[in-house]
Amino acid sequence: MGKRQPSDKVQKKRQAAGAGPPPIVRLLRRIPPPLAVHGSIIVLVLVIGALGAVMITRYVEGSKDYHIRKLQLVDLPSWCPPDLVAQLQGVPSRLGRASIYDRTVNERVAALYRANPWVRRVVSVRKRFPGTLVVKLEVRQPRFAVERRGGRWVIDREAAVLPLQQGQWPQVTAGLRCIWGVKTPPPQPGQPWRDAALAGGIETLELLESRPKIVTQFGIAGVDVSNYGGAVDRNASDIDIVAANNCRIAWGRPPSTDKFGELPPERKLECLESVLQKYPQPRDMKLNVRFADAGGGIIPNKTVR
Repeated sequence: MGKRQPSDKVQKKRQAAGAGPPPIVRLLRRIPPPLAVHGSIIVLVLVIGALGAVMITRYVEGSKDYHIRKLQLVDLPSWCPPDLVAQLQGVPSRLGRASIYDRTVNERVAALYRANPWVRRVVSVRKRFPGTLVVKLEVRQPRFAVERRGGRWVIDREAAVLPLQQGQWPQVTAGLRCIWGVKTPPPQPGQPWRDAALAGGIETLELLESRPKIVTQFGIAGVDVSNYGGAVDRNASDIDIVAANNCRIAWGRPPSTDKFGELPPERKLECLESVLQKYPQPRDMKLNVRFADAGGGIIPNKTVR
């Protein structure tokens, strides 16, 4: 048997139901008029409030009172010369008319400082209303000078090259111990000078500086690393210490490396101290503290390389 068709009366009811208003309209018609008026007022108030908040925010962010007008650098090291302080304070001037309400301003300022070759690390950037940024930096300190044909470069303890001209800031760079014999060319300012001989020279100088008496009485001026790795003579010292009064010390390998037969770094220092006990003002001598059988032997030094 075929499927039974609905009657004409049922079909008319279905058509009448389909032709009526949408369900949402029928739902709204059921809301009492006073409640509908109140709801409309609430919606209108919310819209006006939101627009007002947007306009106020735009006004405040655009107000000159909230533009960043001042930069405060905190905890700078005492050795920083005024020129360097002024340079660091001028870095965020490239932000233009930035607002303190700008959510990206802290990171933008930090990025500008990270690009500065004097800045080792940006410790923090904080906002102080209405228009001040408080910045704390870790600044690279001049520690050593690399002298090679073509010039003199000042570096920090991590061998990062600092943007200093010859003779600039003598109050900071005077008396820096030198490293001679580095064969690789220097990198751009702010970048580390990746050279094994240079790293060995820095390590040796830092160990020597832990014994101020040795540095002072010998008048240590720096180290010569031109024979590092036996580049000139495989039997000679990798690192020679250059001292005042025509003295030179064959140190050997950097403190962190081992070579069969060489004295440990502490024993080498003891050898130098024993020489100072006998010769408080050493001059015109070459010392060898590399091997146990040398014992810090003294050789008259008539020439200096």
